[in-house]
Amino acid sequence: ADSTDWFADMFADFEPQNTTDGSYRGTMAKIKATELQYQAVFEQKLVEANTNLKRERIRVSIKQTGNSLQLRATLPLKPGDGSLGKTKKQYDLSLGIPANLEGLKTAIEESYELGKLIARHTFEWNEKYLGIKSREKQEIKTIGELLDKFEEKYYQTRQKTITSQNTFPNYISVIKRNFPLTHLATKENFEEIINSVQGNKKNELIAVTSVFIKTFNLGFQLDVKRDNVTPAHREIPEDDKIIYSFDLFEKFALNRKNTNIS
Repeated sequence: ADSTDWFADMFADFEPQNTTDGSYRGTMAKIKATELQYQAVFEQKLVEANTNLKRERIRVSIKQTGNSLQLRATLPLKPGDGSLGKTKKQYDLSLGIPANLEGLKTAIEESYELGKLIARHTFEWNEKYLGIKSREKQEIKTIGELLDKFEEKYYQTRQKTITSQNTFPNYISVIKRNFPLTHLATKENFEEIINSVQGNKKNELIAVTSVFIKTFNLGFQLDVKRDNVTPAHREIPEDDKIIYSFDLFEKFALNRKNTNIS
């Protein structure tokens, strides 16, 4: 069986939170809620993927390890593996697949491919399955280089909605205003800028940068602490003062209405 029957609409029901009051706190709450919803959807889809693989008798499963997805399968012994008395063993294969919705699509496709090799008894250890290619050091790009591809990459794992199209430009703006685009996109460079500011601005940088890092699966997480920001005190008047003020407005309106200008 093939995965295409259920694969096409697998992500169609992913819909981010679409309400915010426009304030900083509202925007940050929306970002947090969207990230939590995204993670919940990802975990749900991972369970569904493994359920489908099992139902279709594909002898491969997908597991999350940190920021990556691995394929788990029982395979012939790896070259150099001297497990005594065994001809096969369970392995977790690292193919350099990121732990996000787009990565899950790739993992599903790879699971079917590996499953066919196992079923036909044609599996062989090569650079791909030994993880040699995925371990090759990738060239670190600048923040600006990644920013050029940010929108394309971002919407690979999210639907384009009115809300997301209103939110995304803010991500671009925050990064452009705060980070030197010629600097390399490293953990140290991000944290240096974030730790140079305080309060709401710092918290905004943490939220937006976290989305940026996760989108490109840069392989690290920020080790920075959010600032505790106390909202400005707002004095709410008592009911009798509110009623009195409404009465003043009413009197003003009546007096203005009865004023004749000759």
